[in-house]
Amino acid sequence: METQALEIFTKLFSNDESVKRFKKSNLRFIEQEPHRFVEQNPDKPSSYAKLARTGHKIMWVINYKTNKYIAKVVDGVFSLV
Repeated sequence: METQALEIFTKLFSNDESVKRFKKSNLRFIEQEPHRFVEQNPDKPSSYAKLARTGHKIMWVINYKTNKYIAKVVDGVFSLV
């Protein structure tokens, strides 16, 4: 999963036209069953949102069937949640 997440992280934060965006929040995401890879919402009050507001790139790996967070990638560093 780490290799896949790092590849998607690179794509998510590139100018790739195939990356989708949520309509309401405009956040970037990529779905590859059974995971959703989503950038951190900088408008939230969390410590990760604060990092995102200061320019750090943060992506969450979520199992969209169970809606559970599995891992995160912060500035290219993968870690399980």
